[in-house]
This record gives sequence, C-alpha cells and structure tokens, in this order.
Amino acid sequence: MTTTLWENSALWQPIEDWPHRACVSSLIKAMTDEGYATKSIRSTIRIISAFIEWKNDRSNGDPAQLVYDDIDRFISGLVAGGMLRHGERRALHRLRAELIKAGTLCQPPATNDPRGVALAVSI
Repeated sequence: MTTTLWENSALWQPIEDWPHRACVSSLIKAMTDEGYATKSIRSTIRIISAFIEWKNDRSNGDPAQLVYDDIDRFISGLVAGGMLRHGERRALHRLRAELIKAGTLCQPPATNDPRGVALAVSI
C-alpha cells in the first residue's frame, strides 16, 4: 500500500492507529479526486484527528466503539466553545458517511419507525 503525503504528517498520528483509518483514507482520496485545496484537506485531517482524540478521552481508550451521534456531540462541543471552523462540520459529516458506507456505523431508525420506538424504550 502506498503512503500519501498526509500519512507522513504529524496531523495523521491519531488516525494512524485508528481501526477505521481506511474510511479516513477513502475520504481524503475522494477530496483529492474532487480537487479540494491542500488547505481544506489539511483542515479535514486536523478535525478528524481532534475527533479521534476526543473519542479516545471519552471511551476509555476504545476508539473503535462508535455510535451514530458521536460526531454530533463532538460538533456541539466545538460550537459551544466557539471553536468550529469553516468546513469542519461538513468534513465530519463526510467522515460519518464513509463510516456508514463501510458498515462501521448504522443510521438510527426514523422516529416514526417502530424499531426506533422500541430502541428508545429499551434504553
């Protein structure tokens, strides 16, 4: 497997050991293919690395365990602290789409779906 310029950067370090690294690589490849600027790709890698570190802090060191709302909670924290930069929300939503496509995450059932009601009651 060939390495990219990004995989040699310090920003990539949290992603390197993440079990879902392939999803990030897929997202970065898609951004490169779509002609995103280097600055945008670097910003995406930075925010994903920050998300992974945030997730590590909250999951007792098990970053592989993800739930659909983790990204929304991370974004909410950034918004509350006034630290969300332009494009970062979109980058995280694209990461979630890659995780769903890879089968790592499942979208929650719609609120009017009986499975969603049963899930809410069981929790």
